[in-house]
Amino acid sequence: MRRATTKHDIPNDQRLSLYHELLQHKENGRLPYGKGKELMQQYGLSKQTLSKIWKAGQESKARTGLANVANKKKGRCGRPRRRSIKDLEVAIKAVPPHLRLTLRSLAVSSGIAPTTLWRLLQSKKLRPDRVVFARSFLRQCRDGMMWHDMMDRVHIDEKWFYVTMVKRRYYLWHDEDLPVRKCSSKRHIIKVMFLTAVARPRYDHGSKTMWDGKIGMWPFVSEVPAQRTSKNRPRGTMVTAPITVTKPVYRDFLVNKVVPRIKQVWPGRRDVPVYIQQDNAHVQVDDVAVATAGTTGGWRIQLVAQPAMSPDFNVLDLGFFNSIQALQHRQVVTCIDDLVAAVHAAFDELDLRTLDKAFVTLQKVMEESLKVGGDNTYKLPHLHKDKLARQGLLTSQLACDPDVAGAIEAMNSRMDFEPLPAHTYRHYMPPRSPRRTGDASVAVRDLADVRKHLSFAHRRTAYETLLSVAVDGVLPRGALTELAQMFRCHPQTISRLWTQARLSLRGGHCAADVASKTKGNSGRHALRTSDEIEAAIRNVPQMQRQTLRSLSAACGIPMTTIFSHMKKNPRSKARSNYVKPHLTPANIEERLKFAMSFVRPLPSGRHLFNDMHDYVHVDEKWFYLTKVKRRYYVYDDEEVAARAVKSKRFITKVMFLAAVARPRYDPHGKKEWDGKVGVWPFVQVTPAQRGSKNRSKGAMKSFVHMEFVALEWLTNPRTAPISTC
Repeated sequence: MRRATTKHDIPNDQRLSLYHELLQHKENGRLPYGKGKELMQQYGLSKQTLSKIWKAGQESKARTGLANVANKKKGRCGRPRRRSIKDLEVAIKAVPPHLRLTLRSLAVSSGIAPTTLWRLLQSKKLRPDRVVFARSFLRQCRDGMMWHDMMDRVHIDEKWFYVTMVKRRYYLWHDEDLPVRKCSSKRHIIKVMFLTAVARPRYDHGSKTMWDGKIGMWPFVSEVPAQRTSKNRPRGTMVTAPITVTKPVYRDFLVNKVVPRIKQVWPGRRDVPVYIQQDNAHVQVDDVAVATAGTTGGWRIQLVAQPAMSPDFNVLDLGFFNSIQALQHRQVVTCIDDLVAAVHAAFDELDLRTLDKAFVTLQKVMEESLKVGGDNTYKLPHLHKDKLARQGLLTSQLACDPDVAGAIEAMNSRMDFEPLPAHTYRHYMPPRSPRRTGDASVAVRDLADVRKHLSFAHRRTAYETLLSVAVDGVLPRGALTELAQMFRCHPQTISRLWTQARLSLRGGHCAADVASKTKGNSGRHALRTSDEIEAAIRNVPQMQRQTLRSLSAACGIPMTTIFSHMKKNPRSKARSNYVKPHLTPANIEERLKFAMSFVRPLPSGRHLFNDMHDYVHVDEKWFYLTKVKRRYYVYDDEEVAARAVKSKRFITKVMFLAAVARPRYDPHGKKEWDGKVGVWPFVQVTPAQRGSKNRSKGAMKSFVHMEFVALEWLTNPRTAPISTC
């Protein structure tokens, strides 16, 4: 007799449904005669599989309180892994940090497939002047050490602001076109340098108002006559142009703009020292002109310098400049005058709390710098400043970490005690203490004994318990009340649960649906529908859709609402574009002729593009020693490689001339030619002008040669320093 075919496995929902069927029909631990065979035929299983599902459910229910009949094959079947997680970790950690910048380079260096690395990444297995300067802001108090409130500091710094960015991101709908931006060259985008001066916001007792701490923002521009005529204005018209920032220009701005403005808006006594902290600019701290301007009229304004190579000790570089730039890029600007007006408007619009939070961040930055011995290789923790401000717990002075304070006391035990000034912001005042109600006891109803909602595990357990006591789908008298007492809920909750499960089975579900319907059906109704949110976002100009913050401010919808809407609606996404070269009508016509010259007509009427085997493409390209920003694939117990340069503007770079052609088969050499003609750097070997720790004076070294000698290299390849022909 032929054996009936049975399934080796069934889905988890059918396994659960089978377990519920067994619970419902079992009487005293045994199935009625013929019921087991009926279930075996219904689900296409053998007797052994049926028995295994029942035993697995009963054992898991006795062990955890919730029956688990899910299949155990996942993760335990199929071919074994070639490498264990530990082997992968060892292989990745053996790769140097500079070869972990991309998944492709990491895969080549470690010999691990990129798909394996991606799955590993998705499983989240990967991831002395400064000391003196930071220590000078610590103040001793009775309970330890606290950071100085920095109320006597004015931070000044320079910053380039651009008309547009090379890359921009917009939040668009699927049927909206990405805006096109063009310019003559990415290197010639209009930019203006600004000098900014800010202090910490505080309450002004004289005017009885909050002072925003904004002293001023001045562009380095001047009015000059136009050198040539254009379609916008004739020659000789006065136009705004940037000026070169030299030492006399910077001193003039300090003496005639910054210092007088401080005297005009400073909300305190003039006999109290005021320190102007600069980022090691051209003017020395003991400059006679600046010192004279700062002491006239009874003022005590002094110029001080922050440590070299320490932009993180200035609140402007810590985030205030970025906040101004984010507001400035919301506006469309096309010339220098528009750029200056947009930057000034953004400076005036920025909230004073943003500036105050930058000072709080500065205090934490100094603390983290002290932990690493004054270095800048720290990772700044999240302070949750907005949350603390809402709770009234964000004060003007942060308490110093006890470990840091202990190390400072060991290094400098002679630190004098200084009383702390009592500066407190009205919007940061702690909440009032609750009113006393006396000793009268207040009767409060204890609702902990009655559950309003059951978890999914409790609901599953309750349903399976009801199944085990039900007879032909009918519950015995008192079963609901007894089970409600067991789970500490109302009997109506158990009754609704039983009704919901039975109705879901009648509706065609494989397993009973006992999930709660509270999620999505409770709480207040949404203030805006999805269509209303979409309409509000579409009405916002695309220039104001570059960040969620600017989009939220423009449409009046909270950022969390917009973020949730974008996750639910795949038609809305963030898209980026780059600045493209600006084309004149003559450029467009020339591009058309050039592209058409590569099209070849065929006798059949079709057109094909030329194979371009007779073309060699040459171009120049800057290559940098390192990038300003790099991403590494590391484990959570690995430190990210520290990189340091004297200035981001002076990263070593070399221009190369490259020549390539289309790869093809070489019938003479009888092999495939890669098409690489050559690549040559614009460098020359010259004697060193001065000695260093790496070589002595006069030693021959490579020097970047900026003169264009590409024509000589192309006509005479023997003169090229590198050739791959």
